[in-house]
Amino acid sequence: MFLNDPKIILDLEKINQWRNRLIHNGNKLPNFILFEFLISQQIIPIVTAIYKAEKNSLMGFEPHYFKTLTGINIIEKLNNANCKFSLTDIENKNYIIPKLFLIGHLKELGRANYSQDFYMMKNIKHDEPGYDNPIGRNVRFAKLEEKNEHFFKRTKCNCCNAESLVVYKRKIDDFFQIGTDFISWFRCFNCDYSLNMNMFDPFEFGLSEEPIFPTC
Repeated sequence: MFLNDPKIILDLEKINQWRNRLIHNGNKLPNFILFEFLISQQIIPIVTAIYKAEKNSLMGFEPHYFKTLTGINIIEKLNNANCKFSLTDIENKNYIIPKLFLIGHLKELGRANYSQDFYMMKNIKHDEPGYDNPIGRNVRFAKLEEKNEHFFKRTKCNCCNAESLVVYKRKIDDFFQIGTDFISWFRCFNCDYSLNMNMFDPFEFGLSEEPIFPTC
């Protein structure tokens, strides 16, 4: 059984140690990089292995939050070499920072994708079954934001595929002299996928078909 694998046993022991420190002490928290390591390098591979082992009994069922409606396989990408790092890599900032940004992007896609239940993905509101086309309503909400003074553009969401992702741009004073006089962020009014430009453009990580943030 794969759960008897020495690495998985060690991973589970470490996860259990952190669980005990968090629950019983209440004052022990992993730092940012260690937390990312714990989730992406230890928990995600175990989840993947369990799913693969149970896939036949699940008759091909796959949780909806594993893959976006645009076809981005979040779990697969998290298991890809582009997201892999070890604790010995932490000091190598040039190596680890791009991986942490990619993991951050995938986590946000996962969060937004998880928020859409099975019914919403079928364009049905489970708590409002009489309403036709709830995705269309969210697109109309997004269109209203075109009147916002900081509106930049409305485009197709690279998570839920609806024309409901609104990009904002606001002029600022360049206090820190970082080479830009504006800030930008976006939000999807259908699945709530959202990012600020300081996370870099999803396009740079191959997560959108074209750049989303303004460049100037």
